[in-house]
Amino acid sequence: MDIFTSQPFLGGAAVALGLFGYFFYVRGILQGKVKPHTFTWFVWGLLTTIAFFAQIAAGGGAGAWVTGVTALFSFGFAAVGLGASSRVFIAKSDWIFFTSTLLTVPIWYFTGNLLWSVIIITIIDLVAFIPTFRKAFFNPETENGWTYALSGLKFVVSLFALENFTWTTALYPMSLVIANLAFVLMLVWRKYSRKVVI
Repeated sequence: MDIFTSQPFLGGAAVALGLFGYFFYVRGILQGKVKPHTFTWFVWGLLTTIAFFAQIAAGGGAGAWVTGVTALFSFGFAAVGLGASSRVFIAKSDWIFFTSTLLTVPIWYFTGNLLWSVIIITIIDLVAFIPTFRKAFFNPETENGWTYALSGLKFVVSLFALENFTWTTALYPMSLVIANLAFVLMLVWRKYSRKVVI
């Protein structure tokens, strides 16, 4: 097997892409431009932690590494989002989405089936994206498109790194590829229409 197509290499490459994407996000935060939505990032941290352990249990191997790293950074960005400058972007509807996602999370535990757990987690993750999507639609300058583009790409690579490719191991990262692509397209359109640098 070629080293460049081996699962550990691809898993490491996915992690490297993720870290590179987070560099842009952290830089934007430090510059006072990027304002993470704490609700979205907290739920993402919780869900990617669950997805990581589900992938490991289903034999995902190196393809699961990026999910674990994503969980750590998600919790970090959620903590940053608690700052006053980010809290101003929390709308009343965001509380509804946040509460509904948190109330739905325990359902995965009672399914007793890894695939159904991943399906539920995937749906919750997409709903958790709504507050950030709404914030970025009206305030595109508060998000960094490169972070989400590289996030989508890292999950493409992680799919190839999966040692056991099943719906249980692949559904969650596939949904993240699609969600990140949709977000980047919306962000580019909104920033271009407002002449904001991506």
